[in-house]
Amino acid sequence: MEHIIESCKATNILIFLGNHIKSSEKIKALRQRGIPIAAGDLPVQTIKEFSHPEKTLLLVEPDFQTSDGIEITKLIGALNPTPKIIAVTKRWNPGSLPFALQFVSIDHLKLNGSKLINNLLKELTPSEKNLVAQKEFRPPNYLIGREAELKKLEEYLKSSGPPVLLQGISGIGKRTLLETAFLKIRSEQEKEQKYFEEQHSKQNKKEYSRRHKNKKAPAPPAKNNDPNKITILPEISLNPFFNEDAFVGMIATAAFEKGDDRLQKQLSKRKDRPSPIKLIPLIIETLQAEHFSNTYLVVSNLSMLIHRSNGEFSKLSFLEILFSTLFHAEIQLKLVLISDLLIHSFSKETKARTIHFKGLSEEARLQYINAQNISEHKCSEEELTELLLLTKGHPIALQNLSNALASGLSHKELIDQRCSLPSPKSLEQGLKKRLSSLTAAEDEALRKLQLYRTPILFSEIPQDILPTKVRSSLINKGILSQSLRASLSSEHFGKKTLYIHRRFKPLFPKNRNKVLIQNHIDSLQNKAKKARKYGDFTIELSSIFEANALLSRIHKGKDSWNTKTPFCDPLSHSIRDLIFHRSDYSKAERQLRAGFAICPLQPTLLLLEASLRRKTNKSKVEIEKSFARIQQKAATPESYLQEALYHRDRMQLDKCISVLTSAIEVFPTFPRLKRELGKTLLQSNRYQEAIPILISAAEQEPFHPLVHSYLGGCFSSAGEEYWEKSEELFEKTELLFKQHYGRSGVWIASLNLYKGIHSSLKSLVADSPEEAAEHLNRAESLLREGLSCASQHPELQISLAGVLLNKNEALTEPRIAEISNLLATHITRNRFADAYIQQARLMMVTGDLEQIDQLLNYAYKLAPTHHALYAVRAEYYKNTNDLLRAFQAYQSALQACSESSPHHKNYLKKVDELRTLLETTSTSQNIDLTPSAPPLQSTQSAPAEDLTEEEKQTLGEQEGFRIDVGSVRRRPQ
Repeated sequence: MEHIIESCKATNILIFLGNHIKSSEKIKALRQRGIPIAAGDLPVQTIKEFSHPEKTLLLVEPDFQTSDGIEITKLIGALNPTPKIIAVTKRWNPGSLPFALQFVSIDHLKLNGSKLINNLLKELTPSEKNLVAQKEFRPPNYLIGREAELKKLEEYLKSSGPPVLLQGISGIGKRTLLETAFLKIRSEQEKEQKYFEEQHSKQNKKEYSRRHKNKKAPAPPAKNNDPNKITILPEISLNPFFNEDAFVGMIATAAFEKGDDRLQKQLSKRKDRPSPIKLIPLIIETLQAEHFSNTYLVVSNLSMLIHRSNGEFSKLSFLEILFSTLFHAEIQLKLVLISDLLIHSFSKETKARTIHFKGLSEEARLQYINAQNISEHKCSEEELTELLLLTKGHPIALQNLSNALASGLSHKELIDQRCSLPSPKSLEQGLKKRLSSLTAAEDEALRKLQLYRTPILFSEIPQDILPTKVRSSLINKGILSQSLRASLSSEHFGKKTLYIHRRFKPLFPKNRNKVLIQNHIDSLQNKAKKARKYGDFTIELSSIFEANALLSRIHKGKDSWNTKTPFCDPLSHSIRDLIFHRSDYSKAERQLRAGFAICPLQPTLLLLEASLRRKTNKSKVEIEKSFARIQQKAATPESYLQEALYHRDRMQLDKCISVLTSAIEVFPTFPRLKRELGKTLLQSNRYQEAIPILISAAEQEPFHPLVHSYLGGCFSSAGEEYWEKSEELFEKTELLFKQHYGRSGVWIASLNLYKGIHSSLKSLVADSPEEAAEHLNRAESLLREGLSCASQHPELQISLAGVLLNKNEALTEPRIAEISNLLATHITRNRFADAYIQQARLMMVTGDLEQIDQLLNYAYKLAPTHHALYAVRAEYYKNTNDLLRAFQAYQSALQACSESSPHHKNYLKKVDELRTLLETTSTSQNIDLTPSAPPLQSTQSAPAEDLTEEEKQTLGEQEGFRIDVGSVRRRPQ
């Protein structure tokens, strides 16, 4: 070994590292000591220098049965004349050499290759020249204009509290800022581990020697079991394969490493697993433990759970309600959440620590362009200022602009090609230009890197997948991003990372090479084995999760490894795809049974079971039994919403309202359930019951626009005396939109809906036909404006059809066709009673009376107290000359309608007219004008006289206005 070290000092040796021991850290360390390494980026000049018989080629742990044999053959073929060749390995079989190397003289040195490399690194010191040449990488200008955000993030990471939320559009710089803030944390972590290793290395070596026969064997690295040590948990990137089980399992395993196994025990239970409402307090309690004070966890792609149009969680499943609770909890774990979409908080008391990333300032944009060192460009200062203004400070748009300026494009060409715009199409166009310059080797490397979850550690990427030269080229082209500094002396911590920007991923063709995927799965499973051997349970769990997700991707889910905490996320994704997209119900049933074998009470699987029962048209008893099992064992707000929707689709409105009421009792802190219940009551014309529920929701979320929209709709229906209050609520809703949330399409559509209904109600009490027509025209304008924001909004379409029928105009064929198209999609969905009522009105206008009775029966099942269905039925009887039944139907409409409603006077007038008409013929025909059936029993709330003064005050006071509830009442029975 001494002569090899001396030859290395004299730089007479060229080293080739086999795949078994090759790593980017070793290559860099050897090059810093002046030792040339034969890698993919070996210069031609170096090959010429070592093409000499006095030089030496050292093959360290070569594996001739893999790609090493091909690379060695190419290398020896390039070295002409051939130098002296020595193979350093303990196992040597000349017969296994490739045919091309059978006649090459190769000497064998029986020695452990790793031991040789370690001795070289100890004996040789890094050269200052090489250290300067291999200086740490720091991307230019990525942090320009982000000093305030960086300072704020570093302060948050030093203190305990609620999760830190980084939100901003994709590509705005969240990840780079987070990596920069983690520099100090990783550095402190490395120093802590290095100190621990120095203190315990001798003791570990003695203990290891006692237990093993080989006294000279190197001792394993010291394992720091201190629960308060600095720990950076493996990042979780949320996607369909990594969801609630991945997040909760990671927390449970991290707590187990620190000596707290309560959460892991509860999750691993089968029949006695706690429901989410019991698990969440245990998770919060676990994260509040003191030993989590130096633990960091990053959860990216939180936008997968967010509704794009309104900034709320799309569902209210286990993971969503867990994050909602964490936003208001004080925890010791430093939890960092990254989202591309804005998450809105509508309550007054929110504790979430949020950093909102906006575009760079005008000064920072100019600094960004100047830092690119563009020698010449064809734009003047004024033109460049205009282009920078168009970028809106988006870093990717700025990078695209700098690339275009460097290529020599003029101002007009830059404007025409939209190079500086931050719109998705323009950004994608600029990214595609970068990808078009890729070589074949770079393209192949990117295809392989798609299999890795970002950020990717350097040590996990083999040299044959990402050669150094290819990696440097991809970084220079802005396709790969690299962490901001190189690793320090520690072997296991602080390594450099790579990540591909999310905007690039949709542009890459999917890698469907199953052999390559299987190889990556094998490496992940080997990594999990090694991590378990050294007690790194979080790394073991993360590797198994990733391997299981890839096995599910190539349809080998049966080969998945089991974990202490159940991991059903890939299976849930597969079952959901089979049920809702492929309609392969038999296969979905088999996978459900496999999932229940892993975890019988997993909330998502139970909900999917109920969905499968509905899709396969199982009996009502089986479906309701499935929902009852969910609500008993694993209830979530989402499960109650799904059950309510099931009953609503079956026209069982009372059961739907009962389920939502039960949900509010179980989950009182989630105002969305109250909003849904209030909306359902409002749609079924039970606005007196909806008002107190919506006021309670508004107390919890005073800044939510939809609550005020629904309340405005309720007061519009309550009567003319409350219209002023409803208009105040509509104005407040518009103010909330402008100040906080912009103009969300769905919510603006909802506001226009109730404003349109309000204008149509005003037409009923107008003093003249001209004024009534003006109100109807305004209602039509508002409803059409709402449809321009949400073209498929059902209530907007139904209300617009009603307004068009209310106009005293002759219905032309185009107008009839328009009304039919507005109602067509809602007749078959069995959700809206108004759709059947308006369709019946349209048929009366067109003279088609055959199906009117059937349509009104459907409306009665959905909303039995809706006064409009009795009024339309009365008109139907009147058109068929059945005056007595028309009279009785108008009486029912009068009883169902509130006295304060603008419809009440109209119904009273109709009843008096029919009474007079019938009295003239009652004597000759012996007609009995008393109702044959008892008066309609309304299911609306009790009269306000039955409320206490305290209840009236609670219902009446909300955000600065007072409601006179005493006069909001229905007609006395």
